[in-house]
Amino acid sequence: MSGLPRRCRLTEALEPLRSRVPNGSLTPSSPGPHAGVTDVTHAGPVGRRRFVRVHLQVAATAEVLGRWPDPWSAVSPVERDRAQAFHGADDARDFLAAHLLARECVTALTGETTVHLEQRCTECGGPHGKPFVLGLSDACVSWSHSHGHVGAVAADVPVGVDVEARHRQHDIERLVRRTATPEEGAAILAGDDPDDAYLRMWVAKEALVKVGAITLGEFGRTDVRSGTYGGFTLTVTEPEGLAVGLAVQA
Repeated sequence: MSGLPRRCRLTEALEPLRSRVPNGSLTPSSPGPHAGVTDVTHAGPVGRRRFVRVHLQVAATAEVLGRWPDPWSAVSPVERDRAQAFHGADDARDFLAAHLLARECVTALTGETTVHLEQRCTECGGPHGKPFVLGLSDACVSWSHSHGHVGAVAADVPVGVDVEARHRQHDIERLVRRTATPEEGAAILAGDDPDDAYLRMWVAKEALVKVGAITLGEFGRTDVRSGTYGGFTLTVTEPEGLAVGLAVQA
């Protein structure tokens, strides 16, 4: 079970934001061969009338690409163009792998083996912004990539995911002032490891951005210490060397 994420929290003061889903069960299934893989299926009650299904995976870019015989032909021309627009080959591979992993998650959730993804900006109509699964209106999807690792999630409710590689911040106090509420900032800076605490807060808020609940400009007034925000349940897990934020509509 070495590939499963360990329990985590922002700091003792931010303990409610950890690897759990209230009102349900977050049950890891068998991990893949890479030590950082997280493969989680969640079926939990929302309110009193229905269940939510969530399929989340986090894996190394090379592992995902290795599962596809011809990965570049598996995505749309628009996706290929966007990937190839990256200046670095590694970034392009991360982008491609994230989109492929999203397809795997949708297949795991719905059973559909042919999955078409599209991104549309609600303001300019460009091929970016919130993603959609074409032809499957009841499937929601999100993905993320960071320095050789990718994450994706599919669910039958709005969902967002963010994956970040763990690293040291150059000026943690400045970042906290810009992106944390005063209460969050005090808890982060008072903890044993402010950098890790900050990263956990960051991925939770980024997951809210991915699902459209907030914008980047609203980080400083969005408090995620309770593990819920704006009708979304927030969890943070830590596969090896990463922090993964997940926002699921409650």
